[in-house]
Amino acid sequence: ILAGVGGAKELLPRASNYLQDCINEIRSLTKRLSAPTLGKISLEESIEDLIESINQTSKVKIVSQIAGLNNRILKNDLHIGIYRILQEHLTNILKHAAASLVHVTLESFVGSVQLRVKDNGKGFDPQKQFGGIGIANMVARAESLKGKLVIKSAPTKGCELFVMVPL
Repeated sequence: ILAGVGGAKELLPRASNYLQDCINEIRSLTKRLSAPTLGKISLEESIEDLIESINQTSKVKIVSQIAGLNNRILKNDLHIGIYRILQEHLTNILKHAAASLVHVTLESFVGSVQLRVKDNGKGFDPQKQFGGIGIANMVARAESLKGKLVIKSAPTKGCELFVMVPL
């Protein structure tokens, strides 16, 4: 049936490796799609878990700095909103930026939470329209939390995302 493809001794290990790769990718996708466990862990822990899972892929190095929240449990919509914005932006970096290093800073100041993500990727012109809805979703999510989202980028200059949301 599979003439010219190889014998069972060659096909079985290759097929087994491909199957394991598929299983690992499905697990990774499922984990990234599921919401953080709300009420049980803080936003800091959710973000550190997300960053750790991406760092394990060795596709990019993400360095984080988190200050001021002191593992406080935030309202569900705020927790999920910031988490999803970061998740979408990191996904965009992985897909499009060709970055080797990303800095994620999450800080709480009087009355607000601020997220800043800066990468050393190839950058883009933020004025151009793109086919996806990722950036529009991030902006809408920030606005739904009564916050604002700003993206600064230029070709060959990397990208910086800034989000400020009131507590």
